Amino acid sequence: MENENRPPLISIVLPTYNGVEAGLSASLASCVAQTYKNFELIVVNDGSTDETEELVREWMAKDSRIRLLNHATNKNLPNALNTGFAAATGDFLTWTSDDNRYWPEALQKMLDILQDKPDVAMVYCDYQREVAAKNCDYTDGSICSVREQRDLIRDSAGVGACFLYRQEVYQLLGDYNPEYFKAEDYEYWLRVSENFTMQPIHEVFYTYRFSAASMTGQGATKVWDVANWRLRSQYAKSWRFYSNHEKASFYSTAAFNYRRALRKSKATQETSQEDGPEEKLHTQIQPISDILLQAVKIAPFSFSTYYSFFRNLIKPLRRWLFRCSFRRNKKVFCVFGIYLVNR
Repeated sequence: MENENRPPLISIVLPTYNGVEAGLSASLASCVAQTYKNFELIVVNDGSTDETEELVREWMAKDSRIRLLNHATNKNLPNALNTGFAAATGDFLTWTSDDNRYWPEALQKMLDILQDKPDVAMVYCDYQREVAAKNCDYTDGSICSVREQRDLIRDSAGVGACFLYRQEVYQLLGDYNPEYFKAEDYEYWLRVSENFTMQPIHEVFYTYRFSAASMTGQGATKVWDVANWRLRSQYAKSWRFYSNHEKASFYSTAAFNYRRALRKSKATQETSQEDGPEEKLHTQIQPISDILLQAVKIAPFSFSTYYSFFRNLIKPLRRWLFRCSFRRNKKVFCVFGIYLVNR
């Protein structure tokens, strides 16, 4: 626990797999350059086959706050995080990626707020995007604002990648869940949100890098969609920030989107004959009647319960009718569009 006679210790876990090319050295440098000095940096080498271990040992020779833990084989991010946090001794905990970078005052700013507000268990900051991949939807240098705690269920990236939480959070919630590979952080934040108070910091203290080599740039959308909508449908029914009619309405939306994401993912696998980590998430597709039953249990006398259910039920039909109408009336749509643009 935190000792009043010394500044609190922050544990930073940095999992990496073949991180040399991704920018591991820059990530390490951003940790070492923190204005807050009382931290330990635990690098978890997740079975790398490049010069990751040699690079980390070079940094260890220059800074005694850096520790190295090695996995003999690649165990994926959730397990690497769990290895790191099991070895952490800090009063406050965080983790970062081998291709991202802290800004110098990140730890100090987050720690100051946690110390000033003992009722807050976790803080998280806005971040800047650095785009190093082609065909990326984001603009290089753009700022991403994190979400309020109430809205985290609607945005899997709502916490961002710059955060700090108390050791008590880890003591209560334990490990990251390996079942949710590539959505392990979102699953953890939903658990945190159910049990603790979280506070966003709308200042930028982090650079988040989008590159072809990063997990963000590895075409993981299919996996994320399945995992994220599964999580939302599970947590919507008990989301403590929503009224019952909000829970029922959002549950219907999440459950239908989970069904669609699961169908698309399975169809892709059947076509490509590939097995991915998302296979662990595949369960029997939930019957539509069960979605209605669950929503009615939450708020049986709310109009929004039934409206949301039937709106999501006919959503594919509406899209199909629009496509059919567009094909038959392309000229009408084009003329109307030109008219609107030139009004």
